[in-house]
Amino acid sequence: MKMLYIMLLLFSLNCYSEEIIVGFEDDDVPVLNEELRKIDTNISDNTASITTNTTNITTNTADIATNVVDIAANTALIGTGGISGWINFNGSGTIAINDSFNVTSIADNGIGLYTITWATDFADANYAVVSTAYLVGAKNPIVAISAIAAGTVQIDINNFDGAAVDPTVISIIAIGDQ
Repeated sequence: MKMLYIMLLLFSLNCYSEEIIVGFEDDDVPVLNEELRKIDTNISDNTASITTNTTNITTNTADIATNVVDIAANTALIGTGGISGWINFNGSGTIAINDSFNVTSIADNGIGLYTITWATDFADANYAVVSTAYLVGAKNPIVAISAIAAGTVQIDINNFDGAAVDPTVISIIAIGDQ
């Protein structure tokens, strides 16, 4: 005898079927019910996996938030220690700025003597300056700071014999509080 009926129970996101029988003989029903129980078990297992993955996502999101806070804290420890100004300029012939950041101007004060004026002054004269120079056809010259103030730095460039020279290219980086 064929029985025709469908019974489904839906619970929120879970699809749970207690029994489905469609056009089968009575002796087929236990086999079908067993298959349905397997489907229900698989749905339950997958729901547990989804819950676990949701927990992992929540945990990872919390870890990301913690890392962002750590980065912010480390940035606070570094303070304003980033590069505050730099310049690359032509030091021979007519001087000219090739590229720069936070520089208003450069002045040629004589052979091998240059003054860089910062667009935004440093908090005081206690900032770090690193400089290098290149002179075509000669050993690289010696670069020294001859004067430093909150708004300017003056560099003096000499060859290895101590004579002032105008290098081909000069680069300066300044780091400090502004």
